[in-house]
Amino acid sequence: MAKYRKRPVVIDAEQWFAHHRLRSGVGTQPNDTGVDDLGVYYMRGYHYVNTPEGCMHVRDGDWIITSIENERSVCKDSVFKATCEPWRGGN
Repeated sequence: MAKYRKRPVVIDAEQWFAHHRLRSGVGTQPNDTGVDDLGVYYMRGYHYVNTPEGCMHVRDGDWIITSIENERSVCKDSVFKATCEPWRGGN
């Protein structure tokens, strides 16, 4: 079997905390259908993000990643810290 190395890509990511979003009032109330700037919405007591794989539950401290194809995904903090580092280049 041939071996391959994944090419490094630069991603947009932001660590998500519910209490940061409470100030905006978007997507934080039980009957609210709003979506915040990271694509997080509140439904039935939990926060979610729509991803290509389906709806994913997001918890405090999780990272929301926006791919180069503008698709969102949720990543646990421990996995994010083990696989990502700050980008020091241009855009």
